[in-house]
Amino acid sequence: MKKFYRLTACCLAAVLCLIPAAWGSDIHKQGIVFGIPPWGDPHELQSMYDLLMKDLSQTLGMECRVRITKDYKELSERILKKTVDVGFFTPAAYVQAKENIQGLKYLVTIQTKTESGPLRDHYSGVIIVSKSSSFNSLEDLKGKRFAFTDFRSASGYLYPRALLEKNGINPDTFFSDVYMLKKHPKVLKALELGKIDAGATYKDTAKWGHMFRIVKETAPIPYDAFAAAPHMSEDNCNAIQSQLLQLKADCPFFLKAKETGANYAGFIRRSDAFYDVVREAYLTEKKK
Repeated sequence: MKKFYRLTACCLAAVLCLIPAAWGSDIHKQGIVFGIPPWGDPHELQSMYDLLMKDLSQTLGMECRVRITKDYKELSERILKKTVDVGFFTPAAYVQAKENIQGLKYLVTIQTKTESGPLRDHYSGVIIVSKSSSFNSLEDLKGKRFAFTDFRSASGYLYPRALLEKNGINPDTFFSDVYMLKKHPKVLKALELGKIDAGATYKDTAKWGHMFRIVKETAPIPYDAFAAAPHMSEDNCNAIQSQLLQLKADCPFFLKAKETGANYAGFIRRSDAFYDVVREAYLTEKKK
């Protein structure tokens, strides 16, 4: 029997905005609530999204504030209960939310700035090892300790698992132990401390430490998306979408994001179909 371990999930941040009544009758009294996924330190997220809310306050004529929720499950529950109006979803979480919340409306996709300059709307997952280790290939990891992040993560689970299986590796039997560590930083920390031999994360995260080496990289993955709850009117969705698309790379929110390692630099409008590649990976895993 393989051992799967789960550690406590970090908190999700949620952002609250108060919008004038003229915006529409679908807005509840406390304003629009943006749910934020738990990809980093909650205090840094709070500070970072405070800046986004300040920017939106100025452009939309709203007073905005931040609120913390517990996890992905609570985010979806709040959307269904109409206490959250817009969620910021990782690609896999978006696909799952779209499946479970009828009428969820795609708004925008985040972009990051590459080293060469152009903005990109996709990234990749990686399998990393300690730079000082002797592991140079997936085959070298047979019988070793391995860590994914979360079952809802595209770069921390779905895509790396698909990559392993494409190379003829069944993670359930190939590794001695498989851990589910929930957060990307926890995978890095466990690897740094020698508690695991290899782990799955996203490529930009691997750059945080000079002590890590990439063994294998996944296929491109669409970036995170903002999506509006079914109860949100088209007018309100369009207004939020328009303002997010107009944010510049030098705005305080993006500059703060870069300090946290996110390197966010813009938003772009794609479509729900943009996430079909993630949906395919998710459905394939779901059928097993």
